[in-house]
Amino acid sequence: LATGSAGFAQRALALRPGDPAAELFSTLGTGLRLWSLPTLQALASGAATTLPGQIKRLAAAAPDFEGASPLRLKGRFQSRAPWPFKDLEEGRDTLAAAVDAAPIPLNLLFLGDAHWLCGEEESARERWRQATSAPADAETEGAAPFIRSIARRRLEGAALASGR
Repeated sequence: LATGSAGFAQRALALRPGDPAAELFSTLGTGLRLWSLPTLQALASGAATTLPGQIKRLAAAAPDFEGASPLRLKGRFQSRAPWPFKDLEEGRDTLAAAVDAAPIPLNLLFLGDAHWLCGEEESARERWRQATSAPADAETEGAAPFIRSIARRRLEGAALASGR
């Protein structure tokens, strides 16, 4: 599935170079393929060095595209990727830019997660609270109830973790 997705993404990019949708599809396809591989195979394939560059270029070229999805992808990658790509503070800052551009539930959820990983528990809780009621955009409307539910579960988990 991941390899097929990457292949279709490359075809879309060849048909529409520079189109933000094709670039996003290509970047996501590369990411799916990379995450499906064992670590050493991913490193040997070259995708581990290709993906960060694709994400960075996409976020610079079309940061506001589809609910700031390029910024969301970049920030999530920065805050969740393994060494040497992980940069929690940079990921948090990139996700904050995504929220500034599009304060939708998914961006708020991911920003809350980044705050949590940075040890900023109250900021995390605030973003998760906002995610439970923020309006969604057209691209994420269908998933919004699930995203809001995840945000509520994060809040419950944070309360348990802190004994509140």
